[in-house]
This record gives sequence, structure tokens and C-alpha cells, in this order.
Amino acid sequence: MVKQKKTGRFLEIIRVAAVLAVVTGLPGNAAGENAPPAPAAGETRRVVLLLHFQDMAALYGPFRNIRSPIDGRVFISGPVDDKALGFMDAKLEILLRDKDAHTLITAERSRDIFTALPGRNEEKLPERRLWVEVGRVLGADAVLGGFIYRFKNRTGKDYGVDDAASVAFDLHLIRVSDGRIQWSGRVDETQQPLSNDLFQLGKFISRGGKWVTSREMARDELDALVSEMP
Repeated sequence: MVKQKKTGRFLEIIRVAAVLAVVTGLPGNAAGENAPPAPAAGETRRVVLLLHFQDMAALYGPFRNIRSPIDGRVFISGPVDDKALGFMDAKLEILLRDKDAHTLITAERSRDIFTALPGRNEEKLPERRLWVEVGRVLGADAVLGGFIYRFKNRTGKDYGVDDAASVAFDLHLIRVSDGRIQWSGRVDETQQPLSNDLFQLGKFISRGGKWVTSREMARDELDALVSEMP
């Protein structure tokens, strides 16, 4: 009974925060400015709420086995560059707009809602259900979000490093109507010399035979994931 009351309170917070976000608008925006554009006549486009990436190493610490809150897969966490979240958020939105397969609700629309929610140490909804509820009140058909577990830059230059770039992150597309995972993609890579893995010859050539930065690695891998996303 107590758990049901807490869950009900949590859902009410989501709904109230959503109403306030719509009525008042976000800082620097007129109310309704971020509303998704109406599709052209006769066109049916899925409305997708885009969420900010979350830094899992900041929550649970580096060098730990961390399960994805959505599908339970395990990643080894590591250092995350302090500008990684902003870089990945911006890059993902650009890729999705270029793909032009969905009508997007930007992550800014959900920011006020998540800010109003209780902290992670308090009783709260499982992550997937939280996404569904926020997506529902914002009128989305699906929610796309991801987690960063590791984002460590190389130590060295293009053709010689002491420590290679290493990134780990995942993306999940959740259907709002039933909470099912429609698609998931993951990246977990630490660049290795070609002599360690000849099957990576194609990737080695595409990278110009050099040691890439964490941003270059993440950019290319995120591009590949988005191209696979339905």
C-alpha cells in the first residue's frame, strides 16, 4: 500500500511538471515554442521524445560493472570527459534531424519534468517506466535515450599513444503505448593496434590508420547506431 502511494505521488509529480512545462515554457522560450511541428497532409510520422544522455560513471563510480537501467547489459565504467554529455546530446539530435525519419520532441522539453522528480536515493519508478510516463504526458509515440559509461580520450598523438581512446554508451528506443524496447544499440570500444585484431582492418583504414580521439570514436559509432535505428 505504501509503495502504491509513493508510485502514485511520483506519477502525479510527472504530470504536474509536464503541465507547468507546457504552460510556462522553458527558460528563454515562449510557451509551446518547442512543440513538434505538425506533419504534412497525409503523412504519418512517429513522434519521438529525445532524452539527454546520462553519465553512469558519475552516478556509480568508474571501474565498476554497471548494468544498463533499460536492458540489463553490463558495461565496465571509466572516466567520462566533462563535456561528453553535451557533445553526445548535440550530435545525436543533429543525426536524427538529418535522418528526418521522425518528428522530434527535443530533450529540453523534458528537462523541467526530470528536475522536479525525487533524487535517485528516494522511491521512484524504474527507468523504463519513467521514460514511458514522461513520453506519454508530452504526447510522444516513443522515447529515445541513452547512457554513457566511459568516455576517455587518448593520451598521445595521431600516430602514437600511451593510452588509447575508450568509449562505452548505449541507446534505447522505447514504445510509449506498452513500454516495450523497440530497438537498442550499444558501443563498447577501446581502440587497439591493428596487429591485435586484423578483423578491424576496415575500421583501421576508415580512421586513416591513426589513433582517434574519444570524440571521433564516439561520433562515428553514434552515426552507425542511428543509421540502424528504425
